Amino acid sequence: MNEAIKFANLVEANKEDIFSRKEIKAPAGFVSVYHTIDPEFLPSVARDGLRQGVLSHYFPDGRMSMYIKRNEIVDTFRPQSIAVLGISRKNLYALPSLDDTWHSNSMRRFNPKPRRELEWEYDAFVDYSPEYLKSKGFKDKQDYVTKMSDPTFLKTLQTTEVLELKIDPEKAMVFDAQTYENAFEDIKENREASRKARAYWEDGVKLSDFVKYYKLAQRDDSGEDIKDKNGFKYPEDVYMAGTYYLKTGAPDNLPGSITKPEVLIPEDIPENYIKVI
Repeated sequence: MNEAIKFANLVEANKEDIFSRKEIKAPAGFVSVYHTIDPEFLPSVARDGLRQGVLSHYFPDGRMSMYIKRNEIVDTFRPQSIAVLGISRKNLYALPSLDDTWHSNSMRRFNPKPRRELEWEYDAFVDYSPEYLKSKGFKDKQDYVTKMSDPTFLKTLQTTEVLELKIDPEKAMVFDAQTYENAFEDIKENREASRKARAYWEDGVKLSDFVKYYKLAQRDDSGEDIKDKNGFKYPEDVYMAGTYYLKTGAPDNLPGSITKPEVLIPEDIPENYIKVI
């Protein structure tokens, strides 16, 4: 075997992939965002990376046509300033932080809820969905709090996998998925949705600005108040845990809060900028 073949075999044997990669090597200034995906699509991501428009990665259960139609409607309200950047509801999506559990329970293991919130959650299940507690084998409130605070147990509840992606924060934008959902509710109920759809686009911010100027509101140890309110630009307006608010020193021309931040990425993500976490 000649030296060239030996070297090629050595490179192949030591090649990383999305499953074995310990660290993503990306250009300086790239940031991490997080994407959930059905496990059955991981082999195609390992081969091709994440590509624009491959919606089966998100909706393998037949909801794809509804999702496409919804996005086409909301896209019609894009201002030209957004469209020229390639930003669209057809883009790849991601979450800006592992703290963003609103999108998927698969994210909860990275940021388990505080004890007080888990107790409230247990009480709600007792009142409205006791069959869920029984199906998961929870014995009582203490058992629920203990298990739902354990990242190892939370991983057993995952229905999707979580990918870390490295992307250019100057090209991607963050929008509030809550506004998007509100617009869709109007569309579904045959109500005028243009105002909310336009607001969705108008309140978008560059990912680089989001990373620099926004901070997640989290409950303090008592579970009754928001931690470190003085770190926010408008502390008197900060009241909802799980929402992002402007930090102290942020410019005045940005939205004051983003309830459900969603990153839209206008380009494909190559395999070497992806890892399973």
